[in-house]
Amino acid sequence: WEIIRSPRLRGELWSGWIQILMSMQAMNPHKRRSLNHVEFTSPSWGNALTLHTDLGSNTWLILDAIEFK
Repeated sequence: WEIIRSPRLRGELWSGWIQILMSMQAMNPHKRRSLNHVEFTSPSWGNALTLHTDLGSNTWLILDAIEFK
C-alpha cells in the first residue's frame, strides 16, 4: 500500500490512469448501416462495452484508494 501512502505516487497513479482512459476514448466509434432491411452494427461494440465497464469499475476503485489518504 506504499503507493497510497505517498502523495507523489498517488498523483502518478492517477496521472497514469487518466492517460489510459484518454487512449481508450473513441476506440470504437459508432458505425451503423441502415440501407438494408436489417440494421447492421459492428460486432466489436461488445468488446468496447466490456472494456468501458471494466475501466469504469477500476476508476472508482482507484479513486477510493487515493482519495483522502
